[in-house]
Amino acid sequence: MKYNTTFTTSKTKMKFLFTGLLLCLLLQGNIFAQAPNRISYQAVMTDTLDLPILNATVGIKISVLQGSASGTPVFVETHTTTTNGNGLISIQIGNGTPLIGNMASVDWSMGPYFVKTETDPNGGTSYSIVGTSELLSVPYALYSANGTPGPAGPQGPAGPTGATGPAGATGPAGPQGIVAMQTFNGFIGGSIAGNAVSYVFVGPTVSVTITAGQKIVGAATATLAVTTGTTFGKIGLCYANVLNPTSINNFVGGSYTAVEIDITRDTYSATAAISGLPAGTYTVGFGIQNQGATAITNTDYLNGWVMVVN
Repeated sequence: MKYNTTFTTSKTKMKFLFTGLLLCLLLQGNIFAQAPNRISYQAVMTDTLDLPILNATVGIKISVLQGSASGTPVFVETHTTTTNGNGLISIQIGNGTPLIGNMASVDWSMGPYFVKTETDPNGGTSYSIVGTSELLSVPYALYSANGTPGPAGPQGPAGPTGATGPAGATGPAGPQGIVAMQTFNGFIGGSIAGNAVSYVFVGPTVSVTITAGQKIVGAATATLAVTTGTTFGKIGLCYANVLNPTSINNFVGGSYTAVEIDITRDTYSATAAISGLPAGTYTVGFGIQNQGATAITNTDYLNGWVMVVN
């Protein structure tokens, strides 16, 4: 019998967080073509432990605010989407169910603009998670679509230098941010020996550099099987300091996932977050301690990602 056992906190006791990854302002088409009124948006959905929420339906409300993070909404819409096997969602702002206005009517020259996200991790409209971030660059394709610019006029004389204005007040600290994200994938290959007393990395890995106080969050899946019989062991997202590469540790320590592996190729998943590591560079990847006598030789492909979070 094949089984997967994990000793992590019950999902029903977690509250959920929404961590934005990427707001892509380079829209489909080019600046000379008619611009589509959409902005690509991707994000990773995570829980209170910063573990990604996998293969779940979520409800999202998007508001484009003018002037400030608490400004007037000029466009509001809703989406219902599903996270993938890595907790990632991909939507297009401007392609949801509109509530207020439309993207074509937004005058991007009248910024600054902010995007406010409200999320229901249960897939409905009871939005309990709110985040706001500024559009730091104008969506140029949409900006140019607002009108046809005239020819450039001659340069006028330089005006007098104005007086220096008073310094503004320091704003509040921003929300937790993602510093970097990397992926690692490829064929596993080779044989994973049995009767192991320590973890080994399975397939490709990635090098991650952190400063003091930063957290590493990641997810990976690997396809494993034996040629005959069965074996069993511990799996998990693992790390090793580059100064001591043979000491490979599970992100979750003793809360590892126990698996039994037989001749049927199956995909095994690991998601985890770790904080409190000293500043430095670490190798991160999918790890296994094959405690059975049978070597794991019928492997296939691995996919994974890892991000550094303040």
